[in-house]
Amino acid sequence: MTGLRILGMSFSKLINKILYSYKDPLLIQRKILTNIIKVNKNTLFGKIHKFSQIKSIKDFQSHCPIYTYSDIEPYIKKMLNGEKNVLIGSKQIYWGKTAGTSGTQKFIPITRKSIFNASKCSLRIILSYISENTKENSKILDGIMYLYSSDPYLGEINGLPVGFGTGAFDQSSSTGFLRFLKLNLYSNSKFYNIKNFDIRTNMMVQDCCKLNITSFFGVTSILINFMETILQKAPDLGIQADKLIDIFPNYKFSIMGGEPLQFYRNRLRHVVGSEVDCRELYGATEEIIAAQFGSKSSLTPMLDANFFEFVPVDNPEERLLINEINKHKEYFIIITNYNGLYSYNLGDIIEFVSTTPPLLIFKRRKDTINLASEKITLDQLYRSIRNANQKFGSKTKDYIICGIFHPKPRYILLIEFFPNSHPTDYNKYLFEFNSNLMKYSSVYADLIKVQHAISPPIMWVLENDSFKKYQIQILNNGHPAGQAKFPRITVKKEILEYFSKKIIKKVEI
Repeated sequence: MTGLRILGMSFSKLINKILYSYKDPLLIQRKILTNIIKVNKNTLFGKIHKFSQIKSIKDFQSHCPIYTYSDIEPYIKKMLNGEKNVLIGSKQIYWGKTAGTSGTQKFIPITRKSIFNASKCSLRIILSYISENTKENSKILDGIMYLYSSDPYLGEINGLPVGFGTGAFDQSSSTGFLRFLKLNLYSNSKFYNIKNFDIRTNMMVQDCCKLNITSFFGVTSILINFMETILQKAPDLGIQADKLIDIFPNYKFSIMGGEPLQFYRNRLRHVVGSEVDCRELYGATEEIIAAQFGSKSSLTPMLDANFFEFVPVDNPEERLLINEINKHKEYFIIITNYNGLYSYNLGDIIEFVSTTPPLLIFKRRKDTINLASEKITLDQLYRSIRNANQKFGSKTKDYIICGIFHPKPRYILLIEFFPNSHPTDYNKYLFEFNSNLMKYSSVYADLIKVQHAISPPIMWVLENDSFKKYQIQILNNGHPAGQAKFPRITVKKEILEYFSKKIIKKVEI
């Protein structure tokens, strides 16, 4: 048993104290907002919005309306041009660059406080996991915790490095709570100076196969993609393995984020060869938002990292606080933090499954698919596919829902099944998927069955590894690892054009 494991076991017993108290979440929120205002009151934004006059949460809400990225972009441009004290009064250490899966590339200022929050959240997840079964789960500290990070350095702007979220965290986390884990926390970032993607990947695989990896951390789809690559390339290294667990027999835990894990559980189980304990981290370049503590899928909001407001989807005029939310209602999540974001609408929609303590689940992005006012959500699409798989005994590896408008609006379901896990009848499968979708959305059902404004969907059954090859192509085109996520729902023609060459069967109802 290593000294780090003994230390982790000891700290895990204090997890309830390491986690902030839920007895008065509003008090925690008042404290963090007060401090954010204090640190940033003399910034250009703070002066314009009269931060010096803010004495309460109500004052803040009256001085600071809800903003989107386009609203704060003029301030960001000033900072990119080298102006100081614009959005943040503390020291900026990084520019976080988003890949723009929503269509807009963003630059987010990252402060040391933000890296500290990310480190603190990761440590909480690890200690919480150990506390669930101290003797067994603490074994992850006897081996290597592998962080699959994105490129930490894409260049500089006025002397500040520019990188992607996990890359920035990887390079800066040694200043936070993860310092004591640095001997065991290993990342792939040293290979990013190799520009050829294939050579870089081969070296990463060769390197990690020498390690006693007990944990993998990273963006969900990208990390699983890397696991599949390890398995494919293992024979070239003289390693015979049917599943990842054959290479890393002590692997038992992962922290994954960036995309809801529910879409990838089958794929993860398939490549690993056994069940793995996973915990989700709900974060963005903007900040850590929430995390999963325990085996239940609900997430705990990081009340000591952000000041939160919640706008009901059905009443956008309200701005509710953490003590005013209700269960089973959908809210836009609004954050104020140390990265210069004030009443910032992430565009994410969440739902609380508990109010005492506050626990939430991610529901969908704001940009639901909408061809004819149906506004189908990601959750509705996921459940429609899941239920169809349950009925036909099939297993979905990945999928995209693509909307087209001509000659008539309709959905195209791009779907990849696991080998030997295809439905026996594609037509019946598609019919079941569409029936489920109509059950979950009466508006969609009406537009198809009554108004005939939307045509029934088409299904493209794709070759094995089609989605993986698509992500590899994105990476080969220079898109950084960890940010090569594809949209789950889209209307982009170029995505259809790419996958039109991977079809093994076209299906219509």
